[in-house]
Amino acid sequence: MTRTEISEVFGFADVDRDGVLSPSEWERFYELFVDEFQLCNTNGTWFMNAKELGLCIVKSPWLRYFAPNGAESYSLMYKWDSGEKEQKAALGSDLVFVADRNGDGKINFLEYLYLRKAAIAWKKCVSSRLLIRADLRCAMVIAADATHLDDHEAD
Repeated sequence: MTRTEISEVFGFADVDRDGVLSPSEWERFYELFVDEFQLCNTNGTWFMNAKELGLCIVKSPWLRYFAPNGAESYSLMYKWDSGEKEQKAALGSDLVFVADRNGDGKINFLEYLYLRKAAIAWKKCVSSRLLIRADLRCAMVIAADATHLDDHEAD
């Protein structure tokens, strides 16, 4: 990761924004984010490819919100009924496409953090299978720190 990316990761962990990570901030950050990333990053490279990310969907309590789980799901519209392995790979590819900020075809730890933030926004804000304007506004505030979002910007 670049210095800028490392600084952004630090910003995720430094909850009280005092410029220092306390032992409790580090432990909580590690428990919430690092453990899960390492669980999903099966080859230990600190990058996740589409296959790893697709398989991670079933392991992760947060990324699961992007996974298909039936007709009542508030998630993306995929079906597991045929070719489950192929569906997971396709979902992993879609998530890499969306979250890959530096265009290298894989997800680094910072990109994963942003993906997790989007999953939290999806769970908290999406009230139906479709993302409506009010849901989008709520999700953007969480995922993009867009606290001062004008009505026309959410359109």
